[in-house]
Amino acid sequence: MRVDLHLHTNASDGQHTPSELVALAQKFDIIAITDHDTTDGIAEAQEAARKVGSPQIIPGIEFSAEDDAGDVHVLGLLHRYPRRCLSGRNCEVPD
Repeated sequence: MRVDLHLHTNASDGQHTPSELVALAQKFDIIAITDHDTTDGIAEAQEAARKVGSPQIIPGIEFSAEDDAGDVHVLGLLHRYPRRCLSGRNCEVPD
C-alpha cells in the first residue's frame, strides 16, 4: 500500500489545485490533504478522487502556531470534516 499523509494544494502553499494533485497522486492508495490553516482543498480533492476511483482522501490540516522557540506546525489527520471552525482560514483560539 502506498500512502502520503502530508500533501499541500494551492489552497495554501502547494503548487497544484486539489484536482491536479489527485491526478498526480494516482500511484498512491491513500493521500491526506493537509494544507496550512485551511481545509479549503479537501472537498475538491475528494470529488476528483471519486471521479477517477482513487486515491482515498484523508481530510487533514496543518495548523500553524508559535511558541518561544519559533514557528510550530501541527499535523491533524482524520478530523471530522467539514467543521465550520476548520473551513476557511484561521480559527481563533484564545490564549
